[in-house]
Amino acid sequence: MFEQGLPVSYYEEISELNKEHGVFIVRHRETGKICVKKILSIYNPAVYAALFEHPVSRTPRIYALHEENGRLTVIEEYISGDPLSSVLEICGPFSAADAAACGWMLCCILSDLHAFKPPIIHRDIKPSNVILTEDGSVVLLDMNAARLQDPAKTVDTKLLGTPGFAAPEQYGFGSSSVETDIYAVGALMDALLPETASSLSPRLAEIINKCRELNPTQRYSSAAELARDLSGFLKGTNAARVHRPSDNSVTHPGKFFSHLSGGNTEYRIGIRLKNCPVCGRRQPVQSKICPECGQRFGAAEEDLKVTGASPGRSGKHRTLAIAAGSALILLGIIFITQGAATQETASSEIISTETTPVDTAPAEIPPEELFGSYKGETGSGLTIYPDGTAVYYHEIESYSEPDDPWTYSDRKISIVLSKLHCTITAELSGGDFSELVFASESENWDDERFRKLPSENEEYRDSALRSHDKAVTVLPDGRMEASFNGLTFTVPKQFLAFENGYNDDPNTLLLVDVDPEKIHLSNLCFQYAGFEEVERLSTGITFPGFAKNFLYNFYYNVGLTDIKEETIAGIRTFTARFTGETNQGFQGVTGVESEGFIAFFCNDKEKKVLRVILSKSTDSQIDSMPELEQILYGARKTDSSAYWQ
Repeated sequence: MFEQGLPVSYYEEISELNKEHGVFIVRHRETGKICVKKILSIYNPAVYAALFEHPVSRTPRIYALHEENGRLTVIEEYISGDPLSSVLEICGPFSAADAAACGWMLCCILSDLHAFKPPIIHRDIKPSNVILTEDGSVVLLDMNAARLQDPAKTVDTKLLGTPGFAAPEQYGFGSSSVETDIYAVGALMDALLPETASSLSPRLAEIINKCRELNPTQRYSSAAELARDLSGFLKGTNAARVHRPSDNSVTHPGKFFSHLSGGNTEYRIGIRLKNCPVCGRRQPVQSKICPECGQRFGAAEEDLKVTGASPGRSGKHRTLAIAAGSALILLGIIFITQGAATQETASSEIISTETTPVDTAPAEIPPEELFGSYKGETGSGLTIYPDGTAVYYHEIESYSEPDDPWTYSDRKISIVLSKLHCTITAELSGGDFSELVFASESENWDDERFRKLPSENEEYRDSALRSHDKAVTVLPDGRMEASFNGLTFTVPKQFLAFENGYNDDPNTLLLVDVDPEKIHLSNLCFQYAGFEEVERLSTGITFPGFAKNFLYNFYYNVGLTDIKEETIAGIRTFTARFTGETNQGFQGVTGVESEGFIAFFCNDKEKKVLRVILSKSTDSQIDSMPELEQILYGARKTDSSAYWQ
């Protein structure tokens, strides 16, 4: 018997995925994180132990293992998406480019699996075991048939595999090897294509045929070799692709990605699915009429489905909704559904957020009639003050920006909105100040008309000081104080305290900062919870282990540096810098290279720990490591007797 990770008793069952095969949806009792529990009778313990210690990108992260009475209980990451078997049924055969892109991504995963010593052979690659996610990438599931390659064996002792995808050696004609998985990748690509694929794409047919040679020695000898041929084929197609910046300092998920593509290009499947808003049926995103209920999809409905916006909400608030959804999923508040709304593709342009300091006395004196309060068309309000500041407020979102600077020049007023990372400008025409139309070049702002109110509305400034979260107080200058369990952290004004399921929870706080294009993301996560191991924490083994286990909920390829025990706010605290890449825990922002701080504030008396993650995109232009460091080391006690020794 062996056990790794937290005890499986930490996870409670909340629904069944496949009771017959022992697959359940579970939730962590403390963090609320949603996971999958599998009870396996066929498995290789050495494979699962290896993957627990060294997670492989684009495979479900394993959180806990427990073996007893010949069965293995596995707690693993929940993956949202559609099995390729379902995608085939819904959309029909793939294009040659999409089939090849799928094969290329599987090669990236297999390169990591085959890099173990000895190599891990999956042995059951088929459409139902490959998930298409919302960004067009794939995740490889089900390791219960996997085994470690053993060159000493001449034949497999257990004949496992799926007809049509299993190589001949899996039927007793040899021993499984890396070439066994190569055969399955070829068979899968063939299954995705129409029957006329060989005539439509002779080169791809040639690649597939080489994968499926009966003699393993005549197949591709490695996933890397197959990936290079697929990459060569894909370069001449219109395959969906993403481009990564050249940066060798951070390990990407799937460390072979850039190498296998011959550069910084990663290939993706171009197929996207959506739900019918009426009956919920999954269908291609380009569908105009639902085949189940006959619902017609208009432009407005498409926008509603894609962005998650509600009718009447302008585009400038989509980032708030996306950011809020991302951070909620960080702690496992997700809807258990195979269908996720298609996300808009993020732009590759970097949004600069540097602003020129604004003097309190404007260079030009605007007309006095300009000052006062305005009402927007989407439930928003704006008050412009003579002292060079403005307050922007949106009552639906309960979102505010107090003390934002404005400038006036050439009969134009410009206001810098810090939380939305954009500048909005209105042109004054004639002598009428009853209406102002504010526009911006930012994707995060839609043109909006504001009408002047008869008198200044102090409600905007007063409302701006309120927050959805009881733990957050908005200061007059826009900064926030997050206070809970006797500790207070001061947070810069651009972070959002959005409405979420933890607003009434005194032990959990989520704050977020995201740029309009979702290229850069910062998250502040505070969670105070019971921790029986608090007294055993040390910089040598226990803190790094528990810290990585917590970070693996949100990141791949986690690395810790500068690990130390220190005193912050008079409290014994363990801290470390970390790097990683966002995993499926971040909706719409997977694969973002990130860095930040993790800290455990130890309450030895109560046997509890305040776990803090302060993270940002590695190349972020919206927040910096010194800013995050200031938040962490600026912590102070607010109630020293109640919680902390």
